[in-house]
Amino acid sequence: MTEEIKKKHKFKKISPSIIDNVPRQKISDVRYDIIGIVFLCLGIFLFISNIYPDATGIIGGTIVSALLHSIIGKGVFILPIYISLVGIFMLFGYVYIHFGLRLIGVIVGFFSIISLLELFKSGIISRFTWPPSFNGGGIIGYLISYLLQLIVGIKGAYIVIIASVLCSLLLIFNIKVKDILIVSLILSKKILLIIKKIIIILFKKQAPVIAKEKPQKKFEKHFAVEAFVKGEPSIEETEKIIDKEKQKEDIRKKLFPEVNPVEKDKKESLKKEEKKQESPPPILSKSLDTIDDSISYQIPSINLLNDYKTASFKKQNIQEEIIKTTQKLEDTLASFKIEAKVVSISQGPAVTRYEVQPGAGIKVSKIVNLSDDLALSLAATGIRIEAPIPGKSVVGIEVPNKTVEMVNMLSLAKTDKFADLSDKLLVAVGLDIEGAPLFMNLAEMPHLLVAGATGSGKSVCVNSLIISILLRAAPTEVRFLMIDPKQVELSNYNGIPHLLAPVVTDPSKAAATLKWAVLEMNKRYEEFAKIGARNLEAFNIKVEEMGKEYTEEVDKIFIPQKKPYIVVIIDELADLMMVASSDVETMIARLAQMARATGIHLVVATQRPSVDVITGLIKANIPSRISFAVSSQIDSRTILDVMGAEKLLGKGDMLYKPVGAMKPKRVQGVYISDKEINKIVSHAKLNGVPQYVDEVVNIKADDFEMDTSSKEEDGQDELFNEAKQLIQSTGVASTSFLQRKMKIGYNRAARIIDELEKRGIISTYEGDAKSRQVLKFD
Repeated sequence: MTEEIKKKHKFKKISPSIIDNVPRQKISDVRYDIIGIVFLCLGIFLFISNIYPDATGIIGGTIVSALLHSIIGKGVFILPIYISLVGIFMLFGYVYIHFGLRLIGVIVGFFSIISLLELFKSGIISRFTWPPSFNGGGIIGYLISYLLQLIVGIKGAYIVIIASVLCSLLLIFNIKVKDILIVSLILSKKILLIIKKIIIILFKKQAPVIAKEKPQKKFEKHFAVEAFVKGEPSIEETEKIIDKEKQKEDIRKKLFPEVNPVEKDKKESLKKEEKKQESPPPILSKSLDTIDDSISYQIPSINLLNDYKTASFKKQNIQEEIIKTTQKLEDTLASFKIEAKVVSISQGPAVTRYEVQPGAGIKVSKIVNLSDDLALSLAATGIRIEAPIPGKSVVGIEVPNKTVEMVNMLSLAKTDKFADLSDKLLVAVGLDIEGAPLFMNLAEMPHLLVAGATGSGKSVCVNSLIISILLRAAPTEVRFLMIDPKQVELSNYNGIPHLLAPVVTDPSKAAATLKWAVLEMNKRYEEFAKIGARNLEAFNIKVEEMGKEYTEEVDKIFIPQKKPYIVVIIDELADLMMVASSDVETMIARLAQMARATGIHLVVATQRPSVDVITGLIKANIPSRISFAVSSQIDSRTILDVMGAEKLLGKGDMLYKPVGAMKPKRVQGVYISDKEINKIVSHAKLNGVPQYVDEVVNIKADDFEMDTSSKEEDGQDELFNEAKQLIQSTGVASTSFLQRKMKIGYNRAARIIDELEKRGIISTYEGDAKSRQVLKFD
């Protein structure tokens, strides 16, 4: 079974390394030991034959000195090294996977070297002569170098041969040029650190008196550095300088005695309060158009993010574990009479995907139904099966890694795609199952639904989304409208200049806040129509091109201004749906349907993915979704319309389904700590003044009352007459019937039914599922 594995498995995406990345497996077969000994002895014999041809008899003297020397020339000294290395690898029980490619690399490299030796020896070959000189690359080297000179010339021959040598090394060791550069940088850093340590040790030896007496103070450290750079002064000079500095310290202590810790804390707290008082208050503007865009703002640097060291993996152990898992998978499938082969493996930060190709006549459903049996065989916490993988004729079996690698924000922020600041709404998501960085653009989504159980990583995902935008956009480019009924998740962002208003924590104000967003959307559409723009990008470009004079000619009253994107973030939808379900649902649906072109985008998060929270109307208008670990298959279907989220591992493990995707992707979400958030938020507060919109700040729950709200006059609902006509015309009287036909909530429909009953239009409730009888007809 192990021999079949080495022939048929191709490892596609394993954690990058130079030598440790080469997949290998131990072979216990005795024949490899015998072959290894034969190769090793042959290499030693050839090496001795080159140096002492008379000591190796007729075979060594005749074959090596005469035959091999004439065929490969000086290559007879290189050939024993290659043969001995192959023998050592086999003797110690290591057989490389992709052995054929590496053998090709060995052959190409050997022929390239002997051709290079021939070029060094013979130089320019003007015409073909026979027999050639055997002091260079022999007959083979002569023929290759002559043909290359004939085709590309002497300089071209050097270039081709050197390139062949480099390519052969890449094939032999299975490495990339990028990996070589990375390793060289790491080695150079380590060498610099070693040099620094040596310098420190040498310096300690040069100044033993200062080091032994007392720990160095600030002035002593400064003096020590100068002594090391400029040259060591005499002992008398050092004592004089130290005495002077000590005298200064004594004078400072007498003039400024140390303060008690309690008094010190009080002074520090007073200073903090003074700083808070000195910070400028937020500016209130009547509307979004009257905000001052001339205030300068500096985007935070990615250097504020922490560089967390990821877990150090033992590459060899991981490769051996992957090969064992591969064998177990095939054995388990074979025990259930399913013929299948693992054809490729992809290792991500949290899971490893084994791509299984079923045999002819094997149903995919058979493999899918064995998920629990495979988990038992592999002793895994949970296995997710993707059948089939989009674009491939294989089934993906995702097995959790024993060690989960953390994906930090800095690693994604350093990528070229994130460094390009042209897309202001580009957000770092994490690493996919192949270890590649994944980003999403909110402008293309255009809205996002995030759901998952408590502790699964939902809040970290929302925070990383906000921080990604703060690292890319100024307040004049992107503004936030945050709704946080829990009052703890988004409160840290209060005071940043990107906010349209302080974080809304009152659920009763949420519907009115969303209504303001709808009015802003309608207002933008009216302005777009006046200058003939289809979306926000086109509008801002036209405003720049038109200039103030031309816009005044178009409309003396209307002077358009560039508008920012608005990202509306709702952290807990379930709480809002409990307070005002119909109003919130309607506003979210209207924004999701129409707000994309106006640059208004929704990010809705909830930890209770039930159908009464994530309704059909909301799902239909928010196609892009992220699901973290949930408790049941029903919750997974509610979010993604497919199963699988119930088998996620938690702690950032997600299924990401962008708009237009047939199936969700497995992603390990990016992690950002509270310290990093506080650093970036503090930078944003220091570099900008909050400019709130008065319409949103002073909003009340009664403001922007819904068109379908209940207005009662003299105890009668405004929809009473319409409901009465509907019931009398159809002969059906029930609360659910009014809800469906009039698109109102349960409470309002029940009140109308009670009013109809009081007036004797319908009968009383009889206690069964039948609708009430209509008693009066106008």
